Amino acid sequence: MSKIISSPIPRVALLIETTRSYTRDILSGVRSFLAVHGPWSCFVELRAFDSIPPPWLKTWRGDGILTRTHTQEMADLLAATGIPTVELRSTDILHPFPFIGMDNRLIGRSVADHFLTRGYRHFAAYTIDNESFFRERNENFIEAVSDAGCACPTLATKENTSHLDWETEQSRLEDWLTQLPKPLGLFATSDALGVRVLDACQRA
Repeated sequence: MSKIISSPIPRVALLIETTRSYTRDILSGVRSFLAVHGPWSCFVELRAFDSIPPPWLKTWRGDGILTRTHTQEMADLLAATGIPTVELRSTDILHPFPFIGMDNRLIGRSVADHFLTRGYRHFAAYTIDNESFFRERNENFIEAVSDAGCACPTLATKENTSHLDWETEQSRLEDWLTQLPKPLGLFATSDALGVRVLDACQRA
């Protein structure tokens, strides 16, 4: 009887933030995949949006990497490993990896269609443009609304760096929302901006 030799299971690094609900859902999705198609030996560590590239990556000899890349330094380090890598974050950063993620153009149009099919004719967009995927969402929401013959005033913001920035921005947002015609179909570019909108509405 010949001896059955088992192959070692794939070793995969998951360079994905653990600090956000969206990215924890990605990790949960990986776990669900492995329950059916696994096993993998997964290297996971606590990571934040601004975590530095892990020092061990330069000498790691794994079989694959799933990553959400936030800096060019990280992208360059990943490319230098030569390990097959899949990018899970839409980004302007230059990298050679295949990308799997949200269709941000479709997101903008889907939100517009949601409002239009419910009879809304007044629209606005609370926007931030520090990422390409935010710009795609904004532009396609505004374009879809415009195609329907409706105007879409916008209010642009930036990331707050202090409690004073927060208070100033919330006052500005509250004033803007108060002046807009109602009922209003309002597009917030991100979940974080949606939280700001809800807070400003409560203040008003």
